[in-house]
Amino acid sequence: LINIIYLYYIMDIFKKINKDITFNIRFIKRGIKGDAIMYSKVAYIEYGVIKHYNTIGYDCYFRPENNKFVFLDIDSNPTEQTINQLKKESILIINSSKGHYNVWFYCPSIKTRLDYETKSKNLVKKYNGDIGSAKINQISRIPINGLINHKPEANKFKIKVIHKNYQIPKEPIIKEYKSYSPKSKFKKKPKPKKFNKETKKPLSSPSSSGVIKQGGENNRAGSNQTNQT
Repeated sequence: LINIIYLYYIMDIFKKINKDITFNIRFIKRGIKGDAIMYSKVAYIEYGVIKHYNTIGYDCYFRPENNKFVFLDIDSNPTEQTINQLKKESILIINSSKGHYNVWFYCPSIKTRLDYETKSKNLVKKYNGDIGSAKINQISRIPINGLINHKPEANKFKIKVIHKNYQIPKEPIIKEYKSYSPKSKFKKKPKPKKFNKETKKPLSSPSSSGVIKQGGENNRAGSNQTNQT
């Protein structure tokens, strides 16, 4: 019971907004392909389970089953000014390793997958985040102080929750991100010209010149003949 209450405390920031929310939990071990343990759509999971897997070398992740919660990964060593701005607009900030942060926002205006991706890319652009994290299924570190980040480059960094906003801030103010397909730099190849086999001269377009093949019964109409489609 203590373990369950503890996890409720960890996830309470999400429960405060949506009391019926569930989570996808994932444990991943580095260097072993396919070695992942998953719990889908759970309301609670014992803290002891999380601690056990982390102790034996697994990284511990979660994702809420509600797409109004938007995730942002920042690995650009943000300034103190940026962190302070994030605290004003986010509901949760996790220091996952040196200079790296997992940030959660609440965006109630989101209704579709496209809304989520647009909002996520907006946040990436605003806070110089990782564009790879702008996905609707991207997972985040479980927000428990002291869990170890087992990535080799993290040097056994102990995860810290540096911010929780129980006031539920307004949706982040951001400029619209416009996704577009840039025009091709290459010019289209011109269509090959058709040539008269006998004269070797290029044929003119029938629509412009009214040229008709020589010979045959239909040529009796002469220049009065028109194309039919």
